[in-house]
Amino acid sequence: PGALSKFNEYMAKYPGSKTVSDVLSYSAWIQYLQKNFKTAEENFSSILAAKEKKPRLWTEHKEDKIRYWLAMSIYRQGDNPRALTR
Repeated sequence: PGALSKFNEYMAKYPGSKTVSDVLSYSAWIQYLQKNFKTAEENFSSILAAKEKKPRLWTEHKEDKIRYWLAMSIYRQGDNPRALTR
């Protein structure tokens, strides 16, 4: 929770920053590693939505990798059919 709370503070304080994409990615990954799969799913979904809106801010974040971890987050929640469609 220490790093996550700092990431959340940063995103709240600097929502338009170019580094928000990195912060959100790290946050999603930490949530996944901590087995908070629902929150990780929400964060990975947010990343995809943000990537569609402002693709140039997200060039370092490959869509196939994001979709993979989104599907894994869903799969780890036990929703296999929905994970297959992501």
